[in-house]
Amino acid sequence: MLLDYDFREANMEDKTLQYLEFIHCKVNNKKSLSNVNKIIKNHQLYFTFETATKILRKEQSVATSYSTHLKQLLNTQYGGTCFSNHYILYNVLKNLNYNIKYIFLEPDHCALLLTINSQEYYIDTSFWAPLFEALPINESWKVPFNGILVEWIKNDNEFFLMRNGYIAKTWKGKFLDEQEFFDKWSFFGHKKTYFNANVILNKWFSESTFVMLHNYSMAIYKKNEDKTTNTLSASELEEVLIKHFKVSPELYMKALNSI
Repeated sequence: MLLDYDFREANMEDKTLQYLEFIHCKVNNKKSLSNVNKIIKNHQLYFTFETATKILRKEQSVATSYSTHLKQLLNTQYGGTCFSNHYILYNVLKNLNYNIKYIFLEPDHCALLLTINSQEYYIDTSFWAPLFEALPINESWKVPFNGILVEWIKNDNEFFLMRNGYIAKTWKGKFLDEQEFFDKWSFFGHKKTYFNANVILNKWFSESTFVMLHNYSMAIYKKNEDKTTNTLSASELEEVLIKHFKVSPELYMKALNSI
């Protein structure tokens, strides 16, 4: 048991317990930033970001329910895009009685805003960056990793998520209710973008190692080491998916053959 208390007494749903067990995350019944940060970190160590399901299912990749979507992710370990990952995280934190909201960053990114102890925090598990904790949304901050610098900059009523000095995403202070969130998810499910034209699967293998598959290419980022990139054959790619990412290669290869 990965909880410090009986989840039935806390009125926690079984599916949230399954999630916490899957990501090997031990939390207690106190609402705290420390508990949230454990979940944020472990989510990224156990769930992938990937576009294969988006390419194959388009708007049908949109969740119909928390229970069904989580079951699918646990069974396949294909985590989906920022919408899919943050949908799961939103429901987990909501089920743990946290004050959590969806936010949308132009042009195409979803993240979460947590309010705890009257302070607001930015949560993002899908920006391909080591954002392993909730970070203050009303303060500027920097997170470096392997030649990449991720920054959050507030400018009047706008907030910029930066990568290496360039604006990658912009938040204009708008929250999404659940219907608006699903509408965005569905819209980007069929909109022609980079993420519909390329099969991507990436995951943090540790806090210092990030591995990214992009079609037949594999890039490995390790803290304080040079990035390594290799082009893989179909058989090598399938072996990497099975051995290292521990997922069935069927979805990935099918998506590759469809683009």
